[in-house]
Amino acid sequence: MKPQHILIADDDEKVVALLKSSLQKEGYQTTEAYNGATALELAKKQVPDLILADVTMPEMDGFELCKHIRDDDTTMHIPFIFLTAKGELNDKVTGLNLGADDYISKPFHISEVTARIKSILQRIAMLSQHPHAQEESDLKGNLEQMHLPEVIQTLSMNQKTGGLKINSGNRSGKIYFENGEVIQALLGQIKGEEALYRILVWDEGTFEFDTSDAPALPPIGKTTTSLLMEGFEERDEFFKYKKAMPSFSFSIKIVKSSSEEIKPTTQKVLGLIDGQRTIQEIIEQSSLNYLLTTKILYTMLKKGLIEAKENLVLTQSHTKDYGQLAHELYD
Repeated sequence: MKPQHILIADDDEKVVALLKSSLQKEGYQTTEAYNGATALELAKKQVPDLILADVTMPEMDGFELCKHIRDDDTTMHIPFIFLTAKGELNDKVTGLNLGADDYISKPFHISEVTARIKSILQRIAMLSQHPHAQEESDLKGNLEQMHLPEVIQTLSMNQKTGGLKINSGNRSGKIYFENGEVIQALLGQIKGEEALYRILVWDEGTFEFDTSDAPALPPIGKTTTSLLMEGFEERDEFFKYKKAMPSFSFSIKIVKSSSEEIKPTTQKVLGLIDGQRTIQEIIEQSSLNYLLTTKILYTMLKKGLIEAKENLVLTQSHTKDYGQLAHELYD
C-alpha cells in the first residue's frame, strides 16, 4: 500500500526536521515547505493526503494558505491542521472558520501530532468508503476520534440547522445550530453561554446531530466566533487549574474556617461541600460559572480551608505558576 503523504509547512527548520523524522518513522511520506507560497505550489502539484501548517510563515501565512487550499477544487478536500502559538485563541478560531480540520498548540508533543493526524485520516478513509453514511445519519461519532471544535466547524461549514447532542459519562448536553451558527446550548438546568462553555471542556464521549431538533429558547445573541473564542479561553484556563489540583474524582471536606471575609460567591461553593461530593460534582452542581467555581476550590485548597478526602495536597511543583491567584477571591 502506498504510504500516505503529509505536507509540512513551517519556517522553523528545527520544527520541520522533528516533524519530518517522526512522521516518516510512523510510515508517512513527507514533503516540506518553509513558506506558505511554496506550500501552496506543492499542494497543487502533489495533492497530499494532509497538510500540517504553521500560522506564521513568510510570503504567505497559514491562514492565507488554508483559504487558497479551500477555494481550489483540486485541493479543497485535503485535511488541514494548523500549528498555533500556545494560547493564541484568535488563531484557533480563525483557523476553524477558514475550514481547518484541527489545530495543535505549540509547544506540542510529537505523539499528539501523530495521533491527531491518524484520527483525521482514519475518519476521511471511513467517509470515502461510505460516502452517504454522514448524510443518512446526519453526523455522529466519538469525541476521542473527532474533537468537539472539529464537529462544530463541520456543522458550521455545511451550514447545518438542528441540535447536536453530546453525551459524556452521565452528562448530556445539546448545542443548537441555525444555518451553521451556534444559537443556543443546554446542559441540564444550565442554558446559553455557560452551558456551551461547560460542554466545550468535554474531551470524551459521543455526539449525534439531529436536523429535526430545535431549541425552545431564544438565541444566545453572540456570533459563533465570539462564543468559541470565549469558550476556548475559559477551557484553556480550566485545564491549567485542573492540572494543579487533586483528581476531580476525589471528594473534599471543610477542615477549618477562614478568618478573612468570605465573598458571596465563595459561600455558594462552600455550601456544596459536604464531605461526600467530589470536586467534579461540585463544579457540575454549582450555579456559578464552572471556571470561577474551579478557581474558588483551588484557592480554598491552597489556603487549607478544604482538603481532598484522601488527604491529597497540592505540591509546590504543581502550584508554582498559580501562586498569585489564591488571593484574588479575597481581595
